[in-house]
Amino acid sequence: MVLGQVTGNLTASEKVDIRENGSVEGDITAPRVSIADGSHFRGSIDMKKNEFDRVAGALKREEQAPRLTALPPELARL
Repeated sequence: MVLGQVTGNLTASEKVDIRENGSVEGDITAPRVSIADGSHFRGSIDMKKNEFDRVAGALKREEQAPRLTALPPELARL
């Protein structure tokens, strides 16, 4: 959370939050970034997903994938 002035790059594993009176002059690397009205930002933002988000996304895709199951022989003939 940035409440004052930061000159330099920021890296966060979860979120960078620049509040109303905050100022950042540098690059930000974080999966989530919040920039409030009235704050100042000069730089670039790289919103890389963190490891938790990557694993959670993979699990969600796996849950949504159709599952193939073998049918018992008596049902397979139907």
